[in-house]
Amino acid sequence: MGCGSSGVAQPQASPSASGVSSTASPSASATPKVTPSPAATILYAVLEAPRLNAQNTTVAIAGLNGIARAKTHFSPRSTPYAPDVAVVLAPEAHVVAGVVYFIDGHGVVRTLERSGRVRQAAVFPMTQKQQEISFAVSPDGKHLVAAILTLPSVGKLIPGTGWYELVGPWKLEVDRADVGGATVVLHRWQASGEPSQPGSFANIVMAGWDTKGPVAVVGGTFATQNGQFDQQTFFGGRFAHVNIATGLPGSAYACQGDSQAWSVAPDGTTVCATSISAEAGLTASVSVQSPGQPVWQPALPANPPFAFPGSFALSADGGRLAMDGAVVGRSASTVALNTFFKPQGWLDAGTMIGVQLSVADPNKSDGMAYVSLSNPTHPVLLGFAGEFVGTIS
Repeated sequence: MGCGSSGVAQPQASPSASGVSSTASPSASATPKVTPSPAATILYAVLEAPRLNAQNTTVAIAGLNGIARAKTHFSPRSTPYAPDVAVVLAPEAHVVAGVVYFIDGHGVVRTLERSGRVRQAAVFPMTQKQQEISFAVSPDGKHLVAAILTLPSVGKLIPGTGWYELVGPWKLEVDRADVGGATVVLHRWQASGEPSQPGSFANIVMAGWDTKGPVAVVGGTFATQNGQFDQQTFFGGRFAHVNIATGLPGSAYACQGDSQAWSVAPDGTTVCATSISAEAGLTASVSVQSPGQPVWQPALPANPPFAFPGSFALSADGGRLAMDGAVVGRSASTVALNTFFKPQGWLDAGTMIGVQLSVADPNKSDGMAYVSLSNPTHPVLLGFAGEFVGTIS
């Protein structure tokens, strides 16, 4: 776990040496199930951590052979402390306008291009380790909006427990910056109680940027004890647009009721997921809402792997939803996936990328892999462990 500094620091990202370098060394067991596709033009961005359960410190652009075309390192983020919960950090990288935008533990946003060039885009000052940040980038890559949540300071040990109390106020700040320009504070909130609780402010986590402006998950929690779905990013809250002039969120427009905000696409398409208690145990309902189209509620498989669905990933055209164990089409078609493959995104209309669990021990991972709809039960291992960010067009 990295620690924030006491002042605003702007360390330079450390690019790797020029030339093609391996993202990681494939293990002996990471043998591709099939011969990799010759579609070498597909490039994608990934995040990598130095070890299991550590914060990410590397961002790379790689191809289907698992070899990095470009790579750079950055200072890891810190995880704020809160008693008896797991604090959830927002994604620290996005692919926008063909480049990767990533943020480090000091609030510095940089870009990585496929050429390997690294540029500083903006600075959202992070001055203490009890802060967490989320950010979004406009489709043209020129404007950024960030939300910074500051938790109270860590106090004394609570008698009879292994937890420490939190002392002081909760704070939230929404900032805006143009690439290469100054950072402007749009709005600040402060309260004595946790965000999204009665008497406090609604938490804001930036989630994306669509045709109407920046999108945030508003009113969700900052931490969790038990997630409802695997690979879940947001916990509670509704999708709402954020005013780029005031920093204030508008009315919620997606994921109402008990729905969990899952993802938002650049065209405004949202995915919402709901857990449902049934006689046979927990199940789920997912809805896809695209501008100008009727709401699509995919028919999820009756028997998902490991008893509960998750890992929802919507294709770029909004016509297919990948998840644990299956790909469901808007046309009601269903394609079974390898049981141990967990989708994280789509590389193109017929290829998914994600994590392949170990058949011997599903609690462990064999690393990242991709799966083609033409051969959906045979994933191709990429030879490294990482986290998918997006496709480089």
